[in-house]
Amino acid sequence: MLGIQINCTYKMKLTFEHLRSHPEHYKTVANWLESAWGAYYPDYSDQDWIDSQVPPNAGLNEFPITYIALDHSTQPPTPMGTVFLRAGHPEVFSEPCVEMAGLFVPETQRRKGIGSYLIQEVCHAAKGLGYDQIFLFTYVDFEIYLKNGWEITKHFKYRNKDNVIMQKLL
Repeated sequence: MLGIQINCTYKMKLTFEHLRSHPEHYKTVANWLESAWGAYYPDYSDQDWIDSQVPPNAGLNEFPITYIALDHSTQPPTPMGTVFLRAGHPEVFSEPCVEMAGLFVPETQRRKGIGSYLIQEVCHAAKGLGYDQIFLFTYVDFEIYLKNGWEITKHFKYRNKDNVIMQKLL
């Protein structure tokens, strides 16, 4: 556990933790990612999704670093969302950078502050790793990022969709 805890809306006690420390939740996170991005990776198995987030030989602070939000007001703690840090996607970013990606909160848990919590904590984690800025790219509604202090730096097409690159100074 990273020792970060907040009291979110709806009486949750969330912690922001390394997924690697919670192998019991690997399959849950794999299922979430497949539901959100499986159309781009139709041949991925559950194990491929897990390995993409928790590479077997990577250390705790080696990219990608996947985090999970756990609600400790239930026993056992309930997974509430995930996000990860990685080296900037080479097809999108021309310069080396750190990228936030894979933000996911189950539909039943949205609009409760969990996404904002994950964004804030992953930014805190990136700063703790020595970064002074963080990037992301997305084609979905980006209001949550604007609300959390991100700025749009570029509009572009990726995989035939309108996307934006966003940046946040840490």
